[in-house]
Amino acid sequence: LEDAGYTLTEYTSIEGSDLTIDRIFAEKGKKFIDITFCSSEEEANTLFQSYCNMYEADGNYYILAQNLNYVYCVSDKKTFSKAGFKSTSNIGQQYINN
Repeated sequence: LEDAGYTLTEYTSIEGSDLTIDRIFAEKGKKFIDITFCSSEEEANTLFQSYCNMYEADGNYYILAQNLNYVYCVSDKKTFSKAGFKSTSNIGQQYINN
């Protein structure tokens, strides 16, 4: 994503949460990917609810998902592809806006 001009920011926490995580937020204009790795699926489930609260309000995303220990939100199909995703299939829960 850096090669495609996205700015990457790394985090080890999320405001309002006591979870310790590995999070990367990449953005280029209005395009973004917000992806977080949690130490357990239980923590990922908790974080997914926070992501839903953050991103569902405006619905301005392509995919919002929790896949095992990962939680992510991606703004559009091109960013989804550039981030290396090959399919929307996952083991977990997701919302897709076409």
